[in-house]
Amino acid sequence: MPIPVNANMVGEGRYYQVIFRDPADSTGLGLTSGVCVEFWD
Repeated sequence: MPIPVNANMVGEGRYYQVIFRDPADSTGLGLTSGVCVEFWD
């Protein structure tokens, strides 16, 4: 999934996590582990 990055994001950290379809799960959904992304110049 592309995430647009601009100069204003330098020095910031963002947290991302994704929900996905998981037919083997009783709810039909799965959740990834989170990741922290830091933007550097």
